[in-house]
Amino acid sequence: MGNGTLVVMVVFIEMFLHYFPWRMILHGKKLPRLLAYGLGVLGLMGPFTAWLMERGNQEIAIMLWVVICAGGLAVGLLYLFDWVVNLVWARHECEQRERLLQEQLDGKSKPA
Repeated sequence: MGNGTLVVMVVFIEMFLHYFPWRMILHGKKLPRLLAYGLGVLGLMGPFTAWLMERGNQEIAIMLWVVICAGGLAVGLLYLFDWVVNLVWARHECEQRERLLQEQLDGKSKPA
């Protein structure tokens, strides 16, 4: 596979992934962001890996995927961390609202 062929192949793969009717397949839902990132990276790096392997650069191809997987894992863990932080903040806000409402109820139930 030549350099130009590689570039054209990646362009067409990315166009296909971009315009694929994901919402129709997912019944109106959006493609989850992490999955979209993963598919985009696969669309870029799959053909590039084949190009590297064709040229005898297996060690580089392996290291490329080690780096890609490490980066993907880091992004996934950061999404998980953000989700947990949002849960903690939402719980904290709910407790504050509940406390405020309870104080308001207690204040109204006392004789004036």
